[in-house]
Amino acid sequence: MNRFLQFFIFASLFLGACADIETTDCTNIEYNSPFSIAVDEMYCLPDGNYIYIELMNPSYCPCNSVCVWEGELLTTISYNLDGEFSEKHDIHENAETLNIDPTENYSIQYATIDHKNEPCAFDPETVSVELIINTN
Repeated sequence: MNRFLQFFIFASLFLGACADIETTDCTNIEYNSPFSIAVDEMYCLPDGNYIYIELMNPSYCPCNSVCVWEGELLTTISYNLDGEFSEKHDIHENAETLNIDPTENYSIQYATIDHKNEPCAFDPETVSVELIINTN
């Protein structure tokens, strides 16, 4: 019961803060079209749905190192899609979890991750990451 109450309070505060989109910094995006993302940014869809980028966590093999695994980019998002709210949902770069289907009507995935010819380094100034939200 305590966890439900904590979630309800957080969701109420978060949704209340997002209720007035005009006063919130929000980048307008479209379904089925790639968009560049940045941490701590909100992206709003035409029907009032939104996605918030909480964290981009690179776990790539360091430059000039020999690794068994090349690593991946993990992006943590929160979203509200047709009234279904998710706090801290992870999108992985590896093939097994490349496509996520948060609801039966939508899928979210990486469109591109461009390292600007520096695959072992993750610098927000030189790396471009795009997501796409598809309607199913």
